[in-house]
Amino acid sequence: MKKVIIIGAGISGLSAGCYAQKNGYDSTLYEMHNEVGGLCTSWEREDYMIDGCIDWLIGSNPDSVLYDIYNEIGAFDDIRLVHHDYVMHIESENNRRLVLYSDVDRLEKHLLELAPIDAVLIKEMTDAIRKCALFSKTKQTIFIDKFNQMSMFEFLEQFKDPFLKEALSVCFLPLSPKEYTVGALIARLSFYNRKDACWPEGGSLVFAKNIESKYISLGGHITLGAKVKKILIDNNKAIGIELENGTKQYADYVISTIDGYSALFELLGDKYLDEQIKLLYSKELKLPTSMQISLGVKCDLSDTPHSIALKLNQPFKVGEVNNSHIYVKHFCYDTIMSHKNKSMITSIIKTDYTYWEALYHNMKDYIKEKERLAGDFVKIMTSRIPQIESNIEVIDIATPITYYRYTGIWGGSYMGWWNKSKDTVPFKIPVVENLILAGQWTKSTGGIVSAIMSGRESIQCFNN
Repeated sequence: MKKVIIIGAGISGLSAGCYAQKNGYDSTLYEMHNEVGGLCTSWEREDYMIDGCIDWLIGSNPDSVLYDIYNEIGAFDDIRLVHHDYVMHIESENNRRLVLYSDVDRLEKHLLELAPIDAVLIKEMTDAIRKCALFSKTKQTIFIDKFNQMSMFEFLEQFKDPFLKEALSVCFLPLSPKEYTVGALIARLSFYNRKDACWPEGGSLVFAKNIESKYISLGGHITLGAKVKKILIDNNKAIGIELENGTKQYADYVISTIDGYSALFELLGDKYLDEQIKLLYSKELKLPTSMQISLGVKCDLSDTPHSIALKLNQPFKVGEVNNSHIYVKHFCYDTIMSHKNKSMITSIIKTDYTYWEALYHNMKDYIKEKERLAGDFVKIMTSRIPQIESNIEVIDIATPITYYRYTGIWGGSYMGWWNKSKDTVPFKIPVVENLILAGQWTKSTGGIVSAIMSGRESIQCFNN
């Protein structure tokens, strides 16, 4: 039986492990952290569970090809899938509200009531949502080509109602409407409309742990607390790894699912860099970088919308980045995540890695800035949800430095690339045999599905 070493036990690594075992390989995952999941994780603070990854997950409809893949790797085993009636509430500073309903007919009616002046554009968008059926096993997706090429910013410039124009611009916070196409929004809303977008009860770590259980049941092995120092190459062939403690492990194949920078610049020692790779990792390249602020509050927020994009009176400033809106959510609909009469509020806020990297050199400044932002965030949330003011029991902040410390992710980026050029880390290095670079950095956009598919495809490379 041929042996496979997989570096990293995030979602891509766990996926690669499951498919390695299913295809007759003997595989071992090596993970630097003391827990699997990588960026797909949750953590406890006192009586509260903080989720650090999944916002919405596609593939929950049995008609989706992704549904079958989730079941192949055990991701949905014994998990209740929650389908929301709406994606989010989008609130303005003058109390106008857009409810992004999951059902497209209800959404269309709501949008027409809000902005009848934009009826033509609204109907064009909602018709496109009805025709979109990505990953469906039985329905054909009909794309409107212009939407797949047009940025959301360009589309919104055509709207006449100022509130609707602004409200639709924040559907993908913390990304700006110049960073994604209209097609991306249409695809998202079509998933909700077909009940193919969900929340897995228990959250991100439960989801990851399910895949871990499947992997182990298939005969796979995981070594935690084992940071890889080097990928061993002999005669242009990957033969194993060396750990930080000096231990060497050998295998017929090596799959690296950690971030591309660590693999190419550190584990391979700068030896296989071409101009494309150098350009990808130039400092000029923008990455989707964020921080997360969470509040554990001793009150039940079930009557508050579970997801809100909130327009701010004053921008929430983090370094040089101004956030005019923030996206906040709670998990009272999840009986595993939320205890009785206790709620967790979480917000993903756009920021810049270099700002936090500079602060981290002086821990006093780093802590002071976290405290300042926590105070500002509390003021915003107590203004919107007054009942939490005297009930805040936990404040937790994860910065891009936090992501880097726990996962080694380059630039603290939670989703790998988000670029229009589609340039990515190569799956294979032509001059090195038996080595695959997998993970979301090998895809033009990151996320759970990209990570799973990348892990799956890595094993297909060996089989071919």
